[in-house]
Amino acid sequence: MTVRGPASAAPRQSCRFAWCRKPSGWTRVVALCFWTISTGTTTRLVLKSISALGRAGLFAEALPEARIILIMRHPFGQIASRLDGLARGKLLDARPFKELTSIPEARRFGLSDERLRNLPPVEQMAWEWAILHEKAYADLSGRPNATMLRYADLVADPLARARALFAFAGLPWHVATERFIRTSTSYGGPDWYFDVRKQGLTPLHKWRKILSAADQARIAAIVRNTSVGQLWPDYFSAPERATPLWPTEVRLQAGASAP
Repeated sequence: MTVRGPASAAPRQSCRFAWCRKPSGWTRVVALCFWTISTGTTTRLVLKSISALGRAGLFAEALPEARIILIMRHPFGQIASRLDGLARGKLLDARPFKELTSIPEARRFGLSDERLRNLPPVEQMAWEWAILHEKAYADLSGRPNATMLRYADLVADPLARARALFAFAGLPWHVATERFIRTSTSYGGPDWYFDVRKQGLTPLHKWRKILSAADQARIAAIVRNTSVGQLWPDYFSAPERATPLWPTEVRLQAGASAP
């Protein structure tokens, strides 16, 4: 989304907060973060959310001039990260059972509110990943103002992928951006939970130390029945399904921007 405003030398970050109730009392959590990036007289508003998968299609429909990028993390990695965050006390243990089972994708899988509530936590998280990603994938597929890619592909070649994403979003590439990507992906310090600096490919395999073989089997049994799960055929292959095509991803690989 583009607005007019004064130029700014660097992106400015703002956050919106929400109050959530925990057993120990009320606590403030980040609900949404956004940045303003200015080049000349044009200012771009950049929104980042980890909880808007179910609304991705709505954003794409309501804001056709916007550019939407969906980065999908391997379900093992995402669920392991949530378990790690809960164990460290960094995340709230909130699972929206009623809202999740009201989504058509949940009904398609025969998932009721009662059934979901009675499942083990790992399976609840697996269903949440599956339903929300399945919906976002379906809602964004074929839209010229949206593109999707796997987090692992971004981590494997961060500079090339970031350049393609910048081009897709219509943003200029800057030497400071390249410098930040190089330094943040070669970090060798402590593993802070919310730190954007990571040790190369290490985050991709951290789930192996967190998820047991039984947990992996539970997650795989759920995800392999989804279309979006077939984007990881080595883990969730289903013989009766064909791997879905990614027309927007092909365009990104070619380095072209969206119309």
